[in-house]
Amino acid sequence: MNRALTYIISIVAMIFFAYITTYFQQYVSMIFIGYFVLMMIIMMIAAGRSASKILEEINYIQEGEKIITISKETINKIKEKDPLVFEEEKSQYYTSLITMIPLLAIMVILFFKGVREGILNEVRSFVGNFVTDEQFALFASWLVFYFMFFIIAQGSYFIGRLYSKVKKTVPLTVAASYTITDKGLIIDNRLPLKFPLKNAKISLNTKRKFVEIEVKGLKIAAPGGQQQTSKIRLYSHNPKEVYEILKNNIERED
Repeated sequence: MNRALTYIISIVAMIFFAYITTYFQQYVSMIFIGYFVLMMIIMMIAAGRSASKILEEINYIQEGEKIITISKETINKIKEKDPLVFEEEKSQYYTSLITMIPLLAIMVILFFKGVREGILNEVRSFVGNFVTDEQFALFASWLVFYFMFFIIAQGSYFIGRLYSKVKKTVPLTVAASYTITDKGLIIDNRLPLKFPLKNAKISLNTKRKFVEIEVKGLKIAAPGGQQQTSKIRLYSHNPKEVYEILKNNIERED
């Protein structure tokens, strides 16, 4: 399910639930739960399709001839000698916490009646300045209310991107384990990168014993198959070997 279709379904659902809520306000709690469940189903279907594509790529890479496998235990031993990595990972944890803010906002609105009614009253007051028909004004108020839900739900992804831009950082994934075959790279048994690597930059840090790949347009298993630029760090006792393998499998841009 692409992003455009996800948005269209979400907008149609907003209109439908706003209409239902207008005429059946006595069931507002059940309607809210129904709307929330529907949105979760849409998100899971969208994410599931992305995950299916990822699984297909993992199977493709695993069919190749294995070149290097670095275990979690090996990486942990190398990381223990790299004190800077803990500060870098801490920054990523802060980013993850910030992206949870929209979800917390939805939970507060959903489960605290006073907050929900306060927001709705403000919306009704605002809409009433432009709409004279009482029933239509009520429908418009609920539509705006559901639209707020939609915006907040989208907020996690965009807040994460905004925070990264403000901090001028690129999301960093430190591989806990990885395997390289002649067909590509699998990180943590869940993130595949097929050879040749497109739109990628690699760097070598022999002192800290890692190679970093910066990949543009990396697809993640999320609604709409969202794409992002990410850094992936690969620790190794022999980072030069990893670097040479990856360097020889980058598709150069013209």
